[in-house]
Amino acid sequence: REDSADHYHHYNLFSLGFQGTLRVYTSNVKACTDYKTIRVSTQCTTRSVIDTVLSKFKISCRDTNLFELWMEVTTKANGKAVRTILRLDHSARPLELQRCHPANMSRFMLHMTSEGTLVRVHDHNISPQVGIYNFNMVLL
Repeated sequence: REDSADHYHHYNLFSLGFQGTLRVYTSNVKACTDYKTIRVSTQCTTRSVIDTVLSKFKISCRDTNLFELWMEVTTKANGKAVRTILRLDHSARPLELQRCHPANMSRFMLHMTSEGTLVRVHDHNISPQVGIYNFNMVLL
């Protein structure tokens, strides 16, 4: 008879999908890092991967909709490596895509689009203090 703890563990893995790691190259977003490795399930979407990486870097001053995840896939044609870069839709499942390719034949890159606008928000109306004016810069 199967142990109830083992059954519970098996059920959770099945309901969450296969678990694995993604290495997301981030040098375009945070200059002091090359990549960030995160643990995800096959049910995890591109949107949640982006949110997870940005939260690990504590980047909150930028709209998360300004970020895209790209997948570089390497294949062979006539004995030569051919690289194809794909922009992933926010509903795509990166770990599922990674599992479709041999190890080290694909990678993920986080990019920030150039479509944002820098906005200065003054808070003197929100928290008025005599003679003190604060503002925050937010990229939307």
